[in-house]
Amino acid sequence: MSGTSGKRPRPNGPPPGRGPRRGPGPRRSASDTGARKSPRASGRRPREAGPPGPPGDPSESASSVDLKELRSALRDPRHKGFRGKRFSRYDIHEEIARGGMGIVLRAKHRELEALVALKLLASDDPSPEALARFRREARVLARIKHNHVVGISDLGEENGVAFLAMELIDGGTLQDHVDGVLERGERVEVERAVEIILAMAQALSHCHEVGAIHRDVKPHNILLERETGRPVLTDFGLVKRDRNKMGQSSSISGAISQTGKILGTPSYMSPEQFEPEGEFGSVGPKSDVWALGAVLFFTLTGQPPFASRNVVDLYGQVTGDPAPTASELREDVPPALDELIQACLAKQVDERISMADLVARLEALVADPKLLRPRGGSGARHALAVIVLFFMLALVHLTLISPKQGERLLIMMGLREAPEPQDELASLSERAERGDVEALLELAERVEAKEPQRAQELLERAAQAESPRAMVRLGVALQAKKTQADDLEAYRWFRKAADAKDHEAMLWVGLLVAEGRGVKAAEPAIALQWLARAEQGGQPGVAKRAAAARAKVLAEHPELAEKE
Repeated sequence: MSGTSGKRPRPNGPPPGRGPRRGPGPRRSASDTGARKSPRASGRRPREAGPPGPPGDPSESASSVDLKELRSALRDPRHKGFRGKRFSRYDIHEEIARGGMGIVLRAKHRELEALVALKLLASDDPSPEALARFRREARVLARIKHNHVVGISDLGEENGVAFLAMELIDGGTLQDHVDGVLERGERVEVERAVEIILAMAQALSHCHEVGAIHRDVKPHNILLERETGRPVLTDFGLVKRDRNKMGQSSSISGAISQTGKILGTPSYMSPEQFEPEGEFGSVGPKSDVWALGAVLFFTLTGQPPFASRNVVDLYGQVTGDPAPTASELREDVPPALDELIQACLAKQVDERISMADLVARLEALVADPKLLRPRGGSGARHALAVIVLFFMLALVHLTLISPKQGERLLIMMGLREAPEPQDELASLSERAERGDVEALLELAERVEAKEPQRAQELLERAAQAESPRAMVRLGVALQAKKTQADDLEAYRWFRKAADAKDHEAMLWVGLLVAEGRGVKAAEPAIALQWLARAEQGGQPGVAKRAAAARAKVLAEHPELAEKE
């Protein structure tokens, strides 16, 4: 488990006015994942301390937290906290979370006056392995610079207590968010779930590029920033480093340490983490793919794909049982997401989707929301079967007596598709033949599912008629094919529409230029210019996607941030 996990005190009951929690995830406001929230952390938001005052100010006489008091706090769930005290160069505001191995505090750097999440390793007898993991987490975080990965600003030791200071994320975990939505009798929107998982896939892809495998991706380790909704990946306490990319390897290779302890969270662990170097393959980047697929399943349904209080039973499920489909528990989950989750949860590492492919498929889903529409779930089919049973006699009676009425009833019950009004369809086709742009676009949308090639031809005709909207729709269809020739053609249409002041086209130009698709090479600086223009266009959906794309480019190219 992470550096702050372990046994912890159980509260006497749920807070007033709330029912029992659906999951074990604590509500936090800082970058920590294995620790539990302290009783003080759920109270009203503390007043932020100001800068150090003049001599005689109470802050000047604040006592320093020592190892004895930290250890006492770990054992005492009713500990009064550390507000007003100091640790090293930090003034402590409040306790955020705690676990068997340590405490996380909201604190302020005395000289810089910057708020941080201060993580202290303060177990009674921290093992060499725990200390090594703690320092390894800090060193890995120092190498990772990404908008969706928690940042680190300090590492050290004071009076025998190892500590690290991290970016303070004001918000709760994904576990908290899903639990809260379920308590209201709702579900996380499918589009929002995909946005969160895409951000995490992009973050993990960057981590893998620099040689860091997280190995403990779970809803508790994903924070959602309160003001912006930004997802942030935290807790790299179980990170495994790639010798070739980071210069040295982890002392732990897999999910089980030399002492025989399972490393990870079982409900989100891949088969190869249960059996390192076994029949399923080796622990590596695709282990994070498995975990992210399980997190997507949880975000959509409110439960992980495999769950049991008995780790032996859970081991049997993860390594032997087929992965369930999310649509079995939630009927509005589209087939595209069911297929993607199954690709993530393939037992064999060699058969599992790569992180790069996962990012590409999630980006395609975000770019084309129509792919996230449900096609009817098992619940709808069961309800329909019940309706059919109730109305079967009436249906037969109406059909025999009045075929027209019976036909209308079949259509109303969804057992037969309503025919296209021939007059309307003929009129639409006739207008399209005359080159009417709106008719071409509408007809393309109607035939897209059954005749994609004809739909593309109709869009080409509309685009040639100088319709920016048609150019963008044609470009989206072309780039989804992921071939070099189609990327070149898509970029040509996007650029033409962008020159006509279409802001969605500007967004697409920026995305393609950033990835080096449809152009000779990736040009991140030029991509930022296009994305900025798209963001300033005043279209909320386009502006939001452009802002997210700009943040990604800046995270991957921090040298460009100074020029912004």
